[in-house]
Amino acid sequence: MKGAALTRWLHLGYCWLGMALGWFVSGIIMRFVTRPLLMELEQLAAGSVRLSPRAAWQSFGLPGCP
Repeated sequence: MKGAALTRWLHLGYCWLGMALGWFVSGIIMRFVTRPLLMELEQLAAGSVRLSPRAAWQSFGLPGCP
């Protein structure tokens, strides 16, 4: 039983350490790598949307609301 408990703790520690390091590395990447910027044409296209969320949902013909 001792071996199974040790294996479980090693597995849990490995999982949590992986998550913590993943968040840390991801945070570093997000901090220092620039996001792609929208080109002027893309910005203009984003501003020309004339459909409300409710109308978009109703266009699918699904019951209920979003």
